[in-house]
Amino acid sequence: MPVFPTISSKEQTSKEAASGGDQIPSGSLDKGGKQQPTSQSSGKVDTTKLSRSLSSTVQLNIGVKKRALLVAVNLTTMLASLIVTWHALYSYMFRSSQPYSFWFSLVSKSFLFTLLLHLDVFIVLFSGFFGLGSGTGFVGALRENVSLLKLYQAFIGVIAIILAAIAGVALVQASLRCFGFSVESFRDWHHNDYYRCDLGNPSWERCSVPASCCKTGNSSEESAKDVNMNCAHGVLLKSDQAAWDVVYTRSCVDACHT
Repeated sequence: MPVFPTISSKEQTSKEAASGGDQIPSGSLDKGGKQQPTSQSSGKVDTTKLSRSLSSTVQLNIGVKKRALLVAVNLTTMLASLIVTWHALYSYMFRSSQPYSFWFSLVSKSFLFTLLLHLDVFIVLFSGFFGLGSGTGFVGALRENVSLLKLYQAFIGVIAIILAAIAGVALVQASLRCFGFSVESFRDWHHNDYYRCDLGNPSWERCSVPASCCKTGNSSEESAKDVNMNCAHGVLLKSDQAAWDVVYTRSCVDACHT
């Protein structure tokens, strides 16, 4: 029986090294016999994809001074809004009872009527919304978050619409020479805590109405000059005929329909 010489493992290793390393490493062939890419080539592909994704990213170059100014303004506004909201909540929770409660006037009257008579609720809603929007701008500018900054931009637009609506109400009252939003006209303000004509009301504006209810000149310039903040003081104690000489007694709802 012939005897074949055996090759040791050291000799086999030296032969593989002498052959130039042309052998394919184990595990580099797929089922079809094709060579799979090594880890080095896959790393190059990942780097290319990463560079492409970074090149498509929107980069905003905002100066440090502009960013610091935006952060400071929104931080101050947010803190001021929180303080105003807290005081308005405290005033609403601990004020004395009134004939028209918030929910009763909201159901029986209208939302606008309720906000005008319950100024504390209006201040809470407005200052809370203002604080939320300024907080969004503060965090967005501080963290350079584009989504929050876009939300802050939308908030600025909503605030502009609200201010325009408030100015529109004042313009309607001045142009139509009316006041009040129900059939009670200027006496709607008797249901407000500050103007309520009760002996237990400690407010200095007791039995009065806002100065925008007072009659003024025919032109807008005369109206701006003739406005007196105390012109409607004690008008709720007068009769409708006597009050007609001082304030507008026609309701704005009736004025819009005629």
